[in-house]
Amino acid sequence: MPYCGLEKDIGVLDAFINNRNVYSAVPVCDDPVKQPFSINILNSGENNIVFKSSKGSYSIEQIRLELELEETQKIVYYFELNESQFRNITKEDKKVTLLITFVDDDEEKKLDLSVNGHLTSIRQDEPKYSKDISHWVEEGNNYIELRPRTTLYIVKLEVKYED
Repeated sequence: MPYCGLEKDIGVLDAFINNRNVYSAVPVCDDPVKQPFSINILNSGENNIVFKSSKGSYSIEQIRLELELEETQKIVYYFELNESQFRNITKEDKKVTLLITFVDDDEEKKLDLSVNGHLTSIRQDEPKYSKDISHWVEEGNNYIELRPRTTLYIVKLEVKYED
């Protein structure tokens, strides 16, 4: 949203993202501007936005970037529990634990986890994740769905039935 001084004293306003010009025009004062740009000009990590005026002064406020990203691929794993295993779990004699090992890259891991439709979110920096999923399992076929929210590298996914 460009706010202007005296309208007769304003000139072309340029907007640069990472030194690439994405906007160059005399804006309508106090009127929001939406400017599409290629996502390819963004860097991983830090980015900069610079505004330059050829004449006059502007106050640029309420800057917001809206990114339309493709939805990430979900990953689905299946496992089975036989009748006696399930019976032991329901009696609370045994339990089922989900173990996920990520690459230890010091990056934050963000993903949504669904076990047979029971949804939880994971957000952590640690390379190992474990969760008791005993109350979410069923006799017969079961599924685990992972929907990454950041780039993830999974080394191993295990479902352990406590013997």
